[in-house]
Amino acid sequence: MLALSDSDKQFAFGVNGGSRGAGFDLVYQINDNFNLRGSYSQYDISESFEEDDIDYDGEFELNTTGVMLDYYPFSGAFRLSAGYFNNGTGLAASAQAGAAGTVDINGVDYDITNEFLDINMDWDSSTSYIGLGWGNSLGEGSNWTVTFDLGILLTGEPNAKLTASDGLHAANPDLIADIAAEEASLNEDLSDFNKYPVLQLGLTYAF
Repeated sequence: MLALSDSDKQFAFGVNGGSRGAGFDLVYQINDNFNLRGSYSQYDISESFEEDDIDYDGEFELNTTGVMLDYYPFSGAFRLSAGYFNNGTGLAASAQAGAAGTVDINGVDYDITNEFLDINMDWDSSTSYIGLGWGNSLGEGSNWTVTFDLGILLTGEPNAKLTASDGLHAANPDLIADIAAEEASLNEDLSDFNKYPVLQLGLTYAF
């Protein structure tokens, strides 16, 4: 039988940091076994990477806002969590030319001197979360609580889109077909990146 809370603490506010970036949490106690938790985290990072023999430089933005139901099966610190997140994660990058000033698009060398080839990548905006953790922000004891989350965001497969400058298109009539083939290859290579691991630490204060 689920017990109603006998604590005079019903809300908690905290900060968090980890693989989802840095952010904050707001926690509401439903009863001794369930808390409702809103969470926001984000970070931006410059990223260089190689994909399909093309080097890219760009910005990766991780931005997640969600709500979770935390279940404490033993009315202690251990919890199981599930929830929904709005996922604003994306990547914007530009291809970097090799020594000859070219990039290989679908097996064809294209001169991008004074031109550009960009990649934009995003994931599903609706994301589910499952995980476990430690720390009950509204349990008995101190108002201060250190929390820990370990879980997975089910992001779905990313969608990559390549965009070339008008000048590059004008000089290369076959570019449209090669970009379409390159996009298909990219999306196939990236299809396994449909989950995002979560390892998050937090500190909350109950009131």
